[in-house]
Amino acid sequence: MTDHCVVCGLPVARATLREQVEHVVERAASGNGAWVLTLNTEMLARFALEPGYRELVAQADVITAVVMPLVCASRVQGPDRAIPGRTTGV
Repeated sequence: MTDHCVVCGLPVARATLREQVEHVVERAASGNGAWVLTLNTEMLARFALEPGYRELVAQADVITAVVMPLVCASRVQGPDRAIPGRTTGV
């Protein structure tokens, strides 16, 4: 998944839930694993404050927005760069 929106320094996937599930299934079918990070506001705050956590989170293969504040923050970049909606971790 290459299309993303940068929110507070993190590349958050700009894809629907269906597109993200398809991407993960394709990776699994091809024998490639993926670390999917479902980003919430608490994690974003830790990312901003803790260098060790920042290094860990930056290693994720796919980062999704799990809460609406991240989706709303992406809209500041314009409608063509906004995240289409939240993707729950469930």
